[in-house]
Amino acid sequence: MRSAFRFAAVFGLAFSLTSVQAAFVVPGFRGEANTTYQEWNIFSSTAGPNAPDVANSNVNGTANVVELSGGAFVTSGGNIYSPTFVTSFSVTVPDFNLGSGYITNAVIQIRTQGTNVDNSSVLFNGVSAVSATLLHSEVLGGFGGNLEDWEYVFSNVPSNLSLDTITFHAAGSSMSLDRLSVDTQAVAVPEVSSFLMIGVAAATVFGIARRRAATK
Repeated sequence: MRSAFRFAAVFGLAFSLTSVQAAFVVPGFRGEANTTYQEWNIFSSTAGPNAPDVANSNVNGTANVVELSGGAFVTSGGNIYSPTFVTSFSVTVPDFNLGSGYITNAVIQIRTQGTNVDNSSVLFNGVSAVSATLLHSEVLGGFGGNLEDWEYVFSNVPSNLSLDTITFHAAGSSMSLDRLSVDTQAVAVPEVSSFLMIGVAAATVFGIARRRAATK
């Protein structure tokens, strides 16, 4: 009986919370060269394809979201939810494939209802976030739990791939994936020669300063 109540409560949340404004933030690099931006508010299938419906600014292709547990379903409001399984997700994002001469930065934002995301599970190309920030939280009625918006920041991830992979899972059963956005940025790594030139210039300036000090 309790499981049925939890099921009914989450199934209806997609209608009761449509007026809530997303607390997602705009990364400072969005729209710059070698960046991508994709955002989902409605999911159509647990197994995909789930093309971004809010924004799809990616010249390399179309990102996708897949639920991996096999025990979830899409609610009438377009969320991915399971009342009994710990849901797990894989997000693939086409990138520029610029190689080892670049690093990749990323900002991932996730909105859930009910149970929250396990923050330690959020990985970008196998790398953990350097920061996880709670942007918004509110207590839900009915069965309980919260609506939460989280921002995960990834910095200086080695290389730039043709396909980025983001993985994360729920902290327990009864998590409803409501909204998701992914921003990526490819940044060239300065060549070793550039670092050497900077070092030589700094040493020269330091040496001149020492000589001037010695002659005073």
